[in-house]
Amino acid sequence: MPSGVTLKLTATFAPKAVEQIAKSSGQELYADGSLGRDVVCIDVHDAPLEDLKKKLAETIGAVWIQRDGKTILSRPGWLDKQQRDEALNARAAEIKHAIDARPALPEYTTEQVQAVIAVVSSTLSDLGNVHDYQTYDKARWKQWAALDQTPANRLLDRILRRLDLKQLASLPLSQRICYSNAPTASERRLPFDLRPLLAKFQEEQKQFLRSATAKDTAPIDSYDDRRYMTYDADPDCKRVLLVVTMDRTSRLPTFMLSLLDPDGWKTAIATGR
Repeated sequence: MPSGVTLKLTATFAPKAVEQIAKSSGQELYADGSLGRDVVCIDVHDAPLEDLKKKLAETIGAVWIQRDGKTILSRPGWLDKQQRDEALNARAAEIKHAIDARPALPEYTTEQVQAVIAVVSSTLSDLGNVHDYQTYDKARWKQWAALDQTPANRLLDRILRRLDLKQLASLPLSQRICYSNAPTASERRLPFDLRPLLAKFQEEQKQFLRSATAKDTAPIDSYDDRRYMTYDADPDCKRVLLVVTMDRTSRLPTFMLSLLDPDGWKTAIATGR
């Protein structure tokens, strides 16, 4: 004769499910108010009660406790905090993995700067002379890869590796925050001293501009001309804005760094994820 619990419930609130388990097993079981919004589905046949109780608690992140002589399914404050901390640490680790996967940026040399400038110019020419999407897309990604090596993007990379990852991990999907080294009331201050990174950017940007020829910077009437992200960056910029948006699809943050000239005008941007 069956001695376990046989029960089938679809989309049932946890307290109601515990009530049904108690009824089926003949034991007094309760659930406290902390589980009032948890929904479970149960479909068991002749399942040992203790196994069912353990599985239910694991599924909704709760524990069985004894209180006033009663067996109660609960999610105590310490457990709720522990679970939230674990989830936050896991998200922070995912973000760190994505940032660490960004290409390494070696120290600039004259040859490397000239090579980046050449690729930016050649891909712009390619984009203006292709007639099929596959070739266009290949040239576009090649251009973005070159832009990743420009001083503005190098500054972005250095900033990302110094951000508070737990703060980023706590950002809800599709929401954004804005950091700055000189924040307004609606912005957050960057959690580190930006001055050494700005000094490095200024040095690299001046080197970049010295290496560019008039042909490299000549205006072109093209939607695909992204050279403003390279040559318009003011080497004397004193203020930056970093907009971080949590992408709903990838569940990872995207970044847009804006460089402002001394008068507060945006001169260039760098993007990444």
